[in-house]
Amino acid sequence: MKRAAAWAVLPVLLVVAGILLFARDRWSGGGCDEQIVAGREPPSTDTLGYPEVVMVSTSGSVSPITGDWVAVQPSFSPAGDEVVVVRAEGDYESGGPNHSELWVVRPDGGDARRLTIGPLDDDPDWAPRHDRIAFVRFGGPSTPLIVVPSEGGEPRVVYRPPDGTWLATPAWSPDGETIVFLQIEATSATTDRTTLMIVNADGDGLRAVAPMPYTQSIDWHPDGDSVLVASETNAYVVDVGSGNVARVATGTARARWAHDGERVFFMTSPDGVLYEGRLSENQLTPRRRIAELDTAVYKYLDMDVNDCT
Repeated sequence: MKRAAAWAVLPVLLVVAGILLFARDRWSGGGCDEQIVAGREPPSTDTLGYPEVVMVSTSGSVSPITGDWVAVQPSFSPAGDEVVVVRAEGDYESGGPNHSELWVVRPDGGDARRLTIGPLDDDPDWAPRHDRIAFVRFGGPSTPLIVVPSEGGEPRVVYRPPDGTWLATPAWSPDGETIVFLQIEATSATTDRTTLMIVNADGDGLRAVAPMPYTQSIDWHPDGDSVLVASETNAYVVDVGSGNVARVATGTARARWAHDGERVFFMTSPDGVLYEGRLSENQLTPRRRIAELDTAVYKYLDMDVNDCT
């Protein structure tokens, strides 16, 4: 009788478990609670221009991880167990910091280690194979694209543009074979030409993809066919093969794909609020606000998303 009773209860338990799993997936959008690592400006006007890096759960919790550093531009390791950030000396007002380096920390802020020595290292992006980090370095007649081993070692220049040209926002392809980035050339004292470029990780195969406005962030779609590009006010999807550009949102400063390739985490411009949205038929639509913070107190500057796989 006891065995029969147990078998009678089992279908009910399975149904309940199925309902709970369904509810979990509907809440998180993919079966887990993604984490966002973000740079933000602190509340006091006395510290304006001295940003910090924080962990933001999509359930709403916020945890600082860089202490009293001036830190921005975080990028998750592929496993989500480490974060590379730009640690700066000086502020981000006026002419910018005096010196900046890449540092690696755990998501709880522990085990901090210096990765580069500057003089002005910027825009890091962690390779999907975990072994390398791409970044750009200011401080000379041009801004080269550089790759450094993620465990430390000698940086290697992948691409050095012509003098008077600078680079920004490098992003690794999902297979780790290529890097897409923005190239900015001064065409006159008041105008620049900005182009989305791509190059193989070994420095070969450089080519232009499409002309673009100045970008705040670039993120590859998980299928590797397109990139999500956010300028200061708009977001675009760019087909890497054809160079076709589709504007998908306005009032958007930074944007990252979720692991499912359908949802997008993005920041509004100019107020810097974090949202989760969905991209469908070349239209990015916000679904829910993630950071329930007073925008007069905190402003988000940049971000990366743990792929939550």
